[in-house]
Amino acid sequence: GRALQMQDELYPEASESLKAFLLLHEDTFEAWFLRGAAFYHMRAPVIADLHWRRIEESPKAPNALRQAVAELRGKTTHKEDPPATSQDVVWLARRATSLAKEALVIFREQFYKTAQNKFVAAVAHLDRARTMANAHTLPLLSEGHLEHLRQSACVNIAACCLLRQCEYMVAVEYCSRVCDTPVPPNKELHLKALLRRAEARKRLGDFRGGRNDLQAAALQCPPGSSELTQVQNRLEHLEFTSRQFLETEGGGEEGLADEDADLRGPSSGGGGSDGNSSSPRQDDAAGGGRG
Repeated sequence: GRALQMQDELYPEASESLKAFLLLHEDTFEAWFLRGAAFYHMRAPVIADLHWRRIEESPKAPNALRQAVAELRGKTTHKEDPPATSQDVVWLARRATSLAKEALVIFREQFYKTAQNKFVAAVAHLDRARTMANAHTLPLLSEGHLEHLRQSACVNIAACCLLRQCEYMVAVEYCSRVCDTPVPPNKELHLKALLRRAEARKRLGDFRGGRNDLQAAALQCPPGSSELTQVQNRLEHLEFTSRQFLETEGGGEEGLADEDADLRGPSSGGGGSDGNSSSPRQDDAAGGGRG
């Protein structure tokens, strides 16, 4: 079944099923090879390499697998996903869906920069599909589903930036695509976008913007809910940080910048080797958690 998944190029699904298999059978070299190959085809060579080292460094690994690893290493593959240049709207939508699935799997491995690049590529494919679509193609593509996918990718880009502790302006930009969209937003994704944009703005020193986002988020939370308590706690922390900043730097807020899952499980390959760093409190990608 796993080999069939690889043949069908369902690499994200294959990597997840192989991960579950390896948790029970960690000495199965074939599974390490196949999961590494899945990441190789998803253009995540660093994660692939971490899997293949289990084969190369073990004297018990079959020579046939060592040779297979060497053959794949010798092939060339794109380091990044090619740009969205197709004229086929259906292909663009399907490719965007695949990219988002790949990004989510890589996010779970804690390679946030690689995941971020794939989420960005997914958004680019969806944007191109939307500009090219017409009245005949939109019903076939389920515009609502694609918009949900686009918003999910946007908030996940922000999560990657916050976990890497850099590119906060990018986080603000993509969250704004959800918060400011004319399309009626998904409430859960809209709340996540507000919370993540508030955090990014706070780290940029835009305390006024962060406060506005948190106040807007509080209005979306049911009275007495745990979500509302979380937002209120974040608002208190932002006010404390703002006061500290003003006491240290002097001046008023007018001088501040005015710019705009739980997936924390351990990585099977060691995670974070693509130049990423994670903050102490890790955000989930667009799944079950809040902000």
